[in-house]
Amino acid sequence: MRIRYNHVIAALIFIATFVIGVEPTSSSPAQSTHPIAAVKVFIQSLPTALRKDLIRPFSHQERFNFGWVPGTRDGVSLKQVNAKQRKLLFGVLRSVLSPEGFQKIENILHAETVLAKIEGAPEYRSPKKYWLAIFGKPMTNKLWGLRFEGHHLSLNLTFKGDVMVSAMPTFIGSNPSQIPSGPYKGLRPMARDMDAAWALYKSLTPKQKKRAREGSSLLGGFKSYAGTKKYNVGYQDGLATVDMTDQQLGLMLDIIKAYVEILPAAYVKFYLESLKHREIDSLRFHWNGAEEPGSSYLFRLQGRRLLIEHDAHDDSGHVHSIWRDKGFDFGIKTRWTPWDF
Repeated sequence: MRIRYNHVIAALIFIATFVIGVEPTSSSPAQSTHPIAAVKVFIQSLPTALRKDLIRPFSHQERFNFGWVPGTRDGVSLKQVNAKQRKLLFGVLRSVLSPEGFQKIENILHAETVLAKIEGAPEYRSPKKYWLAIFGKPMTNKLWGLRFEGHHLSLNLTFKGDVMVSAMPTFIGSNPSQIPSGPYKGLRPMARDMDAAWALYKSLTPKQKKRAREGSSLLGGFKSYAGTKKYNVGYQDGLATVDMTDQQLGLMLDIIKAYVEILPAAYVKFYLESLKHREIDSLRFHWNGAEEPGSSYLFRLQGRRLLIEHDAHDDSGHVHSIWRDKGFDFGIKTRWTPWDF
């Protein structure tokens, strides 16, 4: 077992270094772009009343009240700002996301526009019903948080100065999963996530699929819920990493990367390396539902701390996914080394 574990680590180091360009040497997140400056410019553009709506203390309980259903949120919404301020708000998001991540967020908002037309509910499904909230004072060497949230979206990011120290919990969903008509016809906001999951599942042998599907009666929904500061991973079943080939380990890592890659490269490097040192041997892959794309399915990638859940229902037309990590959620753990787990 120990030999196989070392083999797993070696394979993942190789994959991380040569496939996704991650060096296996860093022990802390590198400097990203400049979110403090972007936030300050946005704050300065707002009238006093909206500034008060935008900012809460870092310790405020609202920071843990994340969710992904339609409704109102604390903070400042896209509907409340003018075109210039909206551009600055998006500038904040650009400063804390990768280009691919920002595009994914835009695509989710496009899907919301389409859903509003499909349901004939332009107010309820408005793409302007997304709120930005700031927790704490964005300052060098100070902890502060940022949340951008609305239907099918919850980004909860924690920083120390300009350095991102946590990006969880994150929820990303899409309805429809593929836009059927109009200027965005064919757009799949979660194509990367869905295709990565199917690539791993399709690579499994019949014996591996049977193992991945064991405990399917336990997979009838998410283990993590909206508005929870903590969660219990609980019962674990499924296909373990020690029973995967090197190719399958690479495909599993690609699933994780589909979630992490919405963030700047510095954080991707930081998080994948911490995962390599503390989590790989505990990960299990669960699958329930369809054998072929186009029908409903659910997968869960779960370890000691990591939890990725992905539910594609309504014949894969409506997708929910959440990424949590007990070691990082809400930036509660901010003093660490890669082996400190």
